[in-house]
Amino acid sequence: MPTSMTATDPPAVSATPATPPESRGHVGLVLMPGFAAFPASDRGFHTSKPEAQIALEFRGTEGGARVRLVGERASFGRIGEPSFKYNFFDEFFFRPWLAIGVGIASINPDASVRAAGSASAGVDLFISRDFFLTGELKGRAFMAGTNGPAHGLAISDWRQVSLLAGMGFYFF
Repeated sequence: MPTSMTATDPPAVSATPATPPESRGHVGLVLMPGFAAFPASDRGFHTSKPEAQIALEFRGTEGGARVRLVGERASFGRIGEPSFKYNFFDEFFFRPWLAIGVGIASINPDASVRAAGSASAGVDLFISRDFFLTGELKGRAFMAGTNGPAHGLAISDWRQVSLLAGMGFYFF
């Protein structure tokens, strides 16, 4: 008895590879003009003057941790500091953040270099994966300078409060 066999086609196999996850930039440039009240003992921004901040920001492939190298120029002096920044809600477009930093400053009228420390809070609003708008409120304390028995490790009465807004973009 001959049996009739019907040939069946093998099931279709998709040959398209899975799309890799979208890579994000790791090195960013942040430009922020704003205002600084110095000394902050004036208790308000009514005596504030213009300030500019530029930062180079480094981030990993995932997660909210960032390292920033910050330079500031204000009417009362210049400040440079490395800082650690942490963005919350890293996968969301609205990302509040906190930062702390330690650096050096040259402030008027005594232009000698002194240590400074800062704490910041802000928000990043990501327009695209690598472009964002940002706002920052920063407080900074300065050390007394290199003169005297504490050799620059005594905290002075000088404080700075800054309000900054700007934009940033990651390019690598």
